[in-house]
Amino acid sequence: MRSRIAKLVAMTFVLCSSIAWNRAAATGAQDCCNLISNCAAMTDSQLLSAAFLSGPGAPTHLGMCYYHDKSSCPSCARDFYVKISTMPPPSGFDGGTGGLPLGSTLTDVARTLRQLCENGSCCCPQTAPTSSCPALGTPTWAQDPVTHSCCQYSNACLAPSGWAQFSSQEECAGKTSGVP
Repeated sequence: MRSRIAKLVAMTFVLCSSIAWNRAAATGAQDCCNLISNCAAMTDSQLLSAAFLSGPGAPTHLGMCYYHDKSSCPSCARDFYVKISTMPPPSGFDGGTGGLPLGSTLTDVARTLRQLCENGSCCCPQTAPTSSCPALGTPTWAQDPVTHSCCQYSNACLAPSGWAQFSSQEECAGKTSGVP
């Protein structure tokens, strides 16, 4: 168990260093590192609890990653679907539907979520600054319309289009779908 933790810490350091290097001008690298570290410390049960999307408007707590089962989609062909909210619907983590193979269990869901979280796929989407949208400006927080996760951006034009924007993290975290 200690070697697994040491390996995860080393992977987190390398991944976070890479993220920080590639996103030096964009905000969110530190938040991504925190998310990756938190995922590494979670049990499978905590990971599943954080990522379960029980229905429309129900927030999750695993960044942009979530999963659902047949309880919210009785006509779905698979028992479990793992998705990244920033991929166009109905795309899943694999570019397809995100449906795990028939016979998959919650252990398989947790394994897939952990892998996505550890490789940074659950982190806030980042856009490289341009001359028309510089790296610095008035900080804004934007809320993912699917998971309701809040992401900080150093400039409003760097936030994904279609996401509600807020002037503080507290304001963003206090809003959910359907609340004015």
